[in-house]
Amino acid sequence: MPSPLRIIYERIITEAKRLLQNSPEIANILRLENVCTFSHFFKSMTGENVSDYRKRQKKF
Repeated sequence: MPSPLRIIYERIITEAKRLLQNSPEIANILRLENVCTFSHFFKSMTGENVSDYRKRQKKF
């Protein structure tokens, strides 16, 4: 069973993935300190960086 913090992080990542398709200002929307913080968080949760994720999504 995942911890409550892990569930929260997974929900943030789900929302971030949705927003990445529509908005370049994800860190501000998710109320993270800056883009670097968001990038580090995204990579630690998904295993890929934001730019690679966006490129992969544009293919679809």
